[in-house]
Amino acid sequence: MIYSHHRSKKRCSGSPRVFGPMRASGEVFGSRKDDPVGKGDGMAYDEGMEARIDEIMEEWEHYEKKRMFGGICYLKRGNMAFGIWKDHLIVRCGSKAGEACLSEENTKPFDVTGKAMSGWVMVAPPGIEEDPDLEKWMRIGDEFSSSLPPKGRT
Repeated sequence: MIYSHHRSKKRCSGSPRVFGPMRASGEVFGSRKDDPVGKGDGMAYDEGMEARIDEIMEEWEHYEKKRMFGGICYLKRGNMAFGIWKDHLIVRCGSKAGEACLSEENTKPFDVTGKAMSGWVMVAPPGIEEDPDLEKWMRIGDEFSSSLPPKGRT
């Protein structure tokens, strides 16, 4: 089966906008009852890292998880703070902090489409092997997302 890399912007009356990669059939990944999160369709990400993140942020408030970028993302009051893409941590740090973040070892611009996203970095697995390192990057994303006004329902 061939999958489209286009983002869906379908809107059903009375339902929120749905964004995400689409199956060849036009369904959004994770919309099928037999594969609710899309894991059987090449949407793999490091579930071990997800468990580590969940444990670290057990006491953190105002967060929700959402499938984005073919992985899982953590949003604070509707603003993405960090997430997992394949085996990398993605962190939203903002344009000002972006250069400093990119000067750290094991980082590179967040680019999964051929165009890097300004103010976002990807941290390779060696940079987050230890929980204190993972938490340091999570806090950077938390700090930036906390500086943004809430989106949607909070």
